Amino acid sequence: MQTAALYIRVSTDDQVEYSPDAQKKSLLKYADDNHLFVDEQYIFVDEGLSGRQAEKRPAFMHMIATAKKRPRPFDVILVHKFDRFARNREDSVVYKSLLRKDCNVKVISITETLEDDKFSIILESMLEAMAEYYSLNLSDEVKKGMFEKASRGEHIGNLPFGYILKDKNLLPHPTEFPAVQKIFEMFVSGSSLLEIARYLNTHDIKTKNGKLWTKQPLRYLLRNHVYMGYTRYNYRAPKTNIINPKSAWILIKSAHKPAITDDIFEKAQTILKNNYVMNRTDTHSDQVKSWMQKLVTCKHCGSTLRILHVNRKGVRYNYFRCDKAYQGGCNMNNTYSAIKLNAIILEKLNVDLRIDHINITMIKSSNDINELNILNKKLAKLKRQNELIYKSYIGEIDSLEEYKKNKDNILQEEAEIFALIEKASKNKNAEILKTIQIENFKALLTHENVTENDKHKAARKFIEKIEVDLFKKNINLYYYI
Repeated sequence: MQTAALYIRVSTDDQVEYSPDAQKKSLLKYADDNHLFVDEQYIFVDEGLSGRQAEKRPAFMHMIATAKKRPRPFDVILVHKFDRFARNREDSVVYKSLLRKDCNVKVISITETLEDDKFSIILESMLEAMAEYYSLNLSDEVKKGMFEKASRGEHIGNLPFGYILKDKNLLPHPTEFPAVQKIFEMFVSGSSLLEIARYLNTHDIKTKNGKLWTKQPLRYLLRNHVYMGYTRYNYRAPKTNIINPKSAWILIKSAHKPAITDDIFEKAQTILKNNYVMNRTDTHSDQVKSWMQKLVTCKHCGSTLRILHVNRKGVRYNYFRCDKAYQGGCNMNNTYSAIKLNAIILEKLNVDLRIDHINITMIKSSNDINELNILNKKLAKLKRQNELIYKSYIGEIDSLEEYKKNKDNILQEEAEIFALIEKASKNKNAEILKTIQIENFKALLTHENVTENDKHKAARKFIEKIEVDLFKKNINLYYYI
């Protein structure tokens, strides 16, 4: 026997024939005549409510949510007339379609038989197509609304540093607002972005996200028109983050308090533009200037060391510096000459040839990998067995004593496999590494006809990273095997 839910809706202007009692009586009689079981908890009633909008009918929405449960609580929903279910034709089709397709629940009118005729099927398809169109059109409508808000000078987007949002209005933040003024003051007075970042970090002034300042967020702040009292929208293209043409921007004078004058802002833009031109280089960012690039890291913060250069008496000298420190986010501002770092790495390679314990982070022996794969499969099998014995215990198939015994056996077998894994992971190939890879790489490093790019490719095959202490000037090498 199928289970039926009843939906009863009564608006304030309904006649007596549509009263809750009258509808319930008719629906229960239909259920009895058609051998449908009705549970009292699945009788949903909305009284004194219009059927125009589904979301404004609590009992209706509760019924839809109940129908989505698993296992399905009822098979059909009985209504007196389809206009009891929904007077909005689109709502009617959408919810009936959802119930039928997602929940396998059918809506039946006990006084009408229109739900399966050809016209209704065609109409349902048309409205589903309209719903898809609405979905596609939604993003355009949202964008249009955002443009309208921006045109009224309302704030849009993330909260900028220096302000708080109260009643949809930007108000000066008590500590951040003066910091914004200080940033612009320092910048237009000749301070570099790095100097400003260090100043802010030294004075424990964090970004809006609670992070240390670096050059990038400072550039973003200095370019933000909000600080001279404007609302800005459509400044950057979505996803690509590329600045749109100025003609596409929306810049509207807002009611919030500006942090700086227009003159100071424009002066800052001129300096930023000039700095960009001065810092442009004709070399590619991915060009390998030293084989150590992307391998050397800062021991203090873990960030990659950046390779820079200086010209002295016509000679170009390369040196390394913590990239995060270069941006202002690390306090390790020391540098390391590329020539000296290369020499100390060669010496470290000589030392590693003579010792038994070196930093090894990965094994590439095919035999070892096969052995480890087999052992890991055994562990996975034991894990499944562990789950099965637990289910047997929970299901009262095994006693507590049987469960404990089986559990102990699995734990013992796991311990044996872990011991084998540890043994297989030992550095069987340390001698091969020391006598072949390191020795050959040393020869490659000192060979005059090998390019830095080729040295770099060779190094990446068996060196994971070179950790550099820029203060103490010592290093640690981490190898692959």
